[in-house]
Amino acid sequence: MTNEPCVYILANKHLGHLYIDATDNLLKRTWEHKHNIGSRYTSRLKIHNLVYFELTGSMLFAQKRKRQIARLSRHQRIELINTSNPDWSDLYLGILHA
Repeated sequence: MTNEPCVYILANKHLGHLYIDATDNLLKRTWEHKHNIGSRYTSRLKIHNLVYFELTGSMLFAQKRKRQIARLSRHQRIELINTSNPDWSDLYLGILHA
């Protein structure tokens, strides 16, 4: 699962700042965010909690899906997260032990 292309959303807290990106290694990329590697935006705002991800099958589609999600309103992005993770739990431990 860790090497499958996906789009993901990080948050610093429930209903807090959101960060949307795509990767082909979700476990590694989330670890990097948690250790403030690679993104000054997420480091500065402490956006470290993985609250949503979608496996996409290809990086091309992951990038396309990232742009689609980025164009959604904030309310729509929050609803997207609430649909699969209503508690806004950090999903990192789940993928770490999967």
